[in-house]
Amino acid sequence: MRKIKLTVLTVLTVSVLALTACGDKEDAKDNASQTTPTEAAVTTTTPAADDNASDGAAQFSSMKEYVESKDVQDMVTTLNESLKDAGMVLTITGEDNKMIYTYKLNVESNDDTKKTLQDGLTEQADTFKTAAASLKSYVPLDNPVVVVTYQDKDGKEIISQEFPAE
Repeated sequence: MRKIKLTVLTVLTVSVLALTACGDKEDAKDNASQTTPTEAAVTTTTPAADDNASDGAAQFSSMKEYVESKDVQDMVTTLNESLKDAGMVLTITGEDNKMIYTYKLNVESNDDTKKTLQDGLTEQADTFKTAAASLKSYVPLDNPVVVVTYQDKDGKEIISQEFPAE
């Protein structure tokens, strides 16, 4: 169980930071080519839709458009390559004001798993709230929310929690 907890916490932090950080597309490519897959996920950043946009305006018209962008989906693919050895698959969807991270774990749901995951979400709450706030740079929303959902190997929800921007 400890291994699951450490893996899940690492994945959560990496995923949130990788997909909501602001950075330069070329730097991200350079960093990714010089690191291991997990390190690449940590150093990869979400490139701007318009790298010349400097007025601070949101770059995507909706959360759905943002998460379906090629850059975000390419990063999801990269993260999933890193996660497959841990028995996890990540999908990210956008709906209204929510960026939804869904982790499908190769485990059966039980009380111990649920408690471990809840503890991890509690420990990472500030990170998720900060990530939600950073979404304002990409999508014109006043109240973006990050949702983290865990599913068991059969796709049954183990736990889900929302983290509003602070």
